[in-house]
Amino acid sequence: MGSNSARWVRWSKSVAVAALALGASAAWARSPHFQNLSAFCADADTLACSGKDVGLGLPDNTEVTVVVTADAQCINPGDNSPNANNKNDTPDKTAVEGQGIYFVSSGNLQFSVDVDAILTPSCSPPMTIDFTNVEVCAYTGDPGTSVLLNCSTNFDSLFSCP
Repeated sequence: MGSNSARWVRWSKSVAVAALALGASAAWARSPHFQNLSAFCADADTLACSGKDVGLGLPDNTEVTVVVTADAQCINPGDNSPNANNKNDTPDKTAVEGQGIYFVSSGNLQFSVDVDAILTPSCSPPMTIDFTNVEVCAYTGDPGTSVLLNCSTNFDSLFSCP
């Protein structure tokens, strides 16, 4: 009976170790996605973007960089891009970007990133700045070796900042 008892103890330990290993991998399961994404004009030339990145499957205090990109364009009251001779050197749309560094807590992180549109020549009233093609992405790792966690373009198609 002693050898059966020893086998049962070894089998029990193996099952316990396997259960712990499976439980640990489930605790770090990855299914990253954004929740509560929002964007609004913080002022005449700034788009503010915020939300929560959940299901990251990363340990607490892991550093994550959130990058928000968009196209910015100066629009006159007639809903057109300025075409005067002094504006011909202005690109139709200008790519703009904002970013911030955040830390994971319980597999999630909250973020708020501002994107400033610095246009040349400046876009002054009564013209407005339109932000389009807004995208938010989260990365982890060192620059040059970063890993994309997830991206989203789930925003209204246009933000017009007065």
